[in-house]
Amino acid sequence: MNDVIFHAFNWNYQDLIRQVQQISDLGYGAILIPPSLYSDVKGDQRWQRYQPKDYRVLLSYLGGKKDLQQLIDLCRQMTPPLKVYADLVLNHMANENREDHYNFPGKLLVF
Repeated sequence: MNDVIFHAFNWNYQDLIRQVQQISDLGYGAILIPPSLYSDVKGDQRWQRYQPKDYRVLLSYLGGKKDLQQLIDLCRQMTPPLKVYADLVLNHMANENREDHYNFPGKLLVF
């Protein structure tokens, strides 16, 4: 297995899904994706990935939970399989205007 990692900085999941075969053919052994946490779905700026609004929701400009699962499943089907590493932001939340400042992140949003 090749140990070179393709850094897919700010690539959305559907674009990555379309390129997985080429990434594998080029000899990469893994893909590093940006944080998958909830942020503005229209926010294409790279810094949006590092200002999550909720750790419990996987939805952003990159895509949603189903898109991420599809990407991971496809990477596992490659020969040899591509590993998927996800960057993660801990203890760094976006500043939002909330009524209850002491119940962060608040009620779980369901998408």
